[in-house]
Amino acid sequence: MATKHAGGFGCRPDGTAYAFTGSLRKPAQSQPLSWLELGPWTRLSGGLAKTPADAAALLLAFYITMVAVLAGTILLFGTTRFLGPEGRRALILISAATLGVLGIYQLVASVLRTATG
Repeated sequence: MATKHAGGFGCRPDGTAYAFTGSLRKPAQSQPLSWLELGPWTRLSGGLAKTPADAAALLLAFYITMVAVLAGTILLFGTTRFLGPEGRRALILISAATLGVLGIYQLVASVLRTATG
């Protein structure tokens, strides 16, 4: 059971004490942007920690890629007006079938996960 004390450093709002396990270094002494957790992209965060130029290049490449993919998607969807009603109907059918298969896969995967775990 957690001990209670009057308050101050090391005390949660409900009054329970906790052990401080963080670094006592000043932020300037620690790794730049070390607080940034990118989940599975943690290896990419190495580019943020090396130099400001590397960080700028990483962010610039990310945004250029994002804008290019978005522009390509807009152009691809814009060409559907040239297909006519039959082509659009075929695309809707393909989309519905793909989403249906994905939905069934997700249901089966979640049922199997629940049953085994």
